[in-house]
Amino acid sequence: MLYYSLCVQNFRGKVVNPEGEEIEGVTVTAQLSGERAITNIKGNFAVTTVLPVTLVFIHVDYQPLRVVITDPFSITIFKLARAPTVMNAVSAASTVRYAAIPPFPSQKGTE
Repeated sequence: MLYYSLCVQNFRGKVVNPEGEEIEGVTVTAQLSGERAITNIKGNFAVTTVLPVTLVFIHVDYQPLRVVITDPFSITIFKLARAPTVMNAVSAASTVRYAAIPPFPSQKGTE
């Protein structure tokens, strides 16, 4: 039991965007243990896990990031890259597709 308590670390970090602004709402998961945290309004998080650990960062507006942490005193600022946006292309394609559908044929006079 003593060995386990020496290996468990409370790892803290901060998540920022490419401009250096804090990101709120990033899910941070320790891959093997499943321990999860969500960044606060200042981008800070803390997970209790055994090192080395692979942390996975996920946010809807950014590309997922996977980082292996071996030293609890290593760099604790993680920068997420913006995810490519395809919403405008999907919206335009949907609009064109729906506009091109002809109305249903009338059933009158088909007897």
